[in-house]
Amino acid sequence: MQIVKCNICKKIKKEKFSISDRESKWLNGHIYGRGRPISFDLCGKCSENLLKYLKRYLKINKAKS
Repeated sequence: MQIVKCNICKKIKKEKFSISDRESKWLNGHIYGRGRPISFDLCGKCSENLLKYLKRYLKINKAKS
């Protein structure tokens, strides 16, 4: 059994869904850049905050273009 913790708030995933299940509110992903890739797991609350930040960031950069 794999134990998954949120990288921000350290909440343990207790849902019945697997990591790759689409019904889960958890967000996991990888960011590739110049160095090694960064992987993350975020709970429902922390993933909502990340998505709000990304939408605001993209809206600001779109206005500058």
